[in-house]
Amino acid sequence: MDNRSFKLGILIIAIFAGIYILLSYVTSQNKEKNPIPVQSETPVSSKPRDSDLDPVFRNNSGSAQSSAPLKSSTEKRVSPTDQKPNIKKESNPAPDEAPLSELEKKYGKLSAEDILRLLASNLSDIDRNYLEHLLAQSQDQDMDETLHEMIDDGFIDLSLESEDLSEEGGAEFMDAAVRRMNSAIRVAGLRGQTSTVPNIIEIASHYNADESTVRTCYEALGYLSTKAGQDFLSAQLKEQQNPFLKSEIILSLSTTGNRDNIKLYLSYLKSRDTDLRNSAIVALGDAREEQAVEPFADIFNSTDHSSKVLIVQALNKIDSAPSRDLLEQIAKTHPQLITPVTEGD
Repeated sequence: MDNRSFKLGILIIAIFAGIYILLSYVTSQNKEKNPIPVQSETPVSSKPRDSDLDPVFRNNSGSAQSSAPLKSSTEKRVSPTDQKPNIKKESNPAPDEAPLSELEKKYGKLSAEDILRLLASNLSDIDRNYLEHLLAQSQDQDMDETLHEMIDDGFIDLSLESEDLSEEGGAEFMDAAVRRMNSAIRVAGLRGQTSTVPNIIEIASHYNADESTVRTCYEALGYLSTKAGQDFLSAQLKEQQNPFLKSEIILSLSTTGNRDNIKLYLSYLKSRDTDLRNSAIVALGDAREEQAVEPFADIFNSTDHSSKVLIVQALNKIDSAPSRDLLEQIAKTHPQLITPVTEGD
């Protein structure tokens, strides 16, 4: 009797043990099929990733990661004394413009290193303009040296021949290098970093420099306003065959207050190229050149609306008896171009 009871107890224990093992197995299989989600301990950053920004990082060997292709620059000229980017603040900006607050929200607080990295990526003109002006205001003690290095690196990269860029990623590397160099040149101009003038002149004269780079160099030399820069621009004005680039030279020389090329400006008033003619009108107005009044009268009726507006502005700057007489005549034939003066003004 005792033996049978013992065997029965062993059997019951074995049955319970089998049931426990079976339940444990089924539970483990369900967990594998439907795992419980675990919340990540690392929060997702709201800042853009490096891959989103498409930067180009130069290493010691000079190689770089690929970047988006270069788009030609179309930035407007910005006075170096006005350190705020040329951005409209209206509530309904045009499609190609953005309110300053949106850009501040988009980029947040950036270090100089962050901005330098971003400038290698393929940015819109308005974004690049904003970031360049932030960099121009940087108080980083090493910024001037950094800009020098960027400009020097760009000059070296310009000297690379097509066979040097034939490997995969070579063209993208050059595009990014040019973007960084052009931004460095513009920022150096805005910061008044005159020590970069010799380097900028070399780049503007380089056989591989494209129109965007040459224009950037001319613009920066105007802001920097050194004698070496003015002499170079004056020489380029006589040698440059591209009317668009000639117009940039004229505007840059006008920024410096240089009056060595007044006769050339007067001759360009009869140019069929609108950019060249209009830049000459602006320069003569900025110089308050009284010799321009009669030529303005000669070309006024034959020019387009943009030139007429600029002539009126130039005459107001010249502000001499002949210029005021011409303005009175224009007021009779083109009253819409003249801003009425009210009593008390």
